[in-house]
Amino acid sequence: AITFSRSNFSSTRSLAEAMDTLIADDALRLQYGKAARERVLEKFDLEKVMAQTKQVLFPKEDTEL
Repeated sequence: AITFSRSNFSSTRSLAEAMDTLIADDALRLQYGKAARERVLEKFDLEKVMAQTKQVLFPKEDTEL
């Protein structure tokens, strides 16, 4: 799995270098793009987000939608 963290970039220079790497490497850029899409689809599925929000707002009620 590809991971990304703001802590990877301690300076604007390190961020710029990472961006240059992605600009220059089509395969890596595609790999990161696919991994990002999978992460978004997994983490931000509407049903999951709604259930989590309901659980936070109404913790003692049934969390099924």
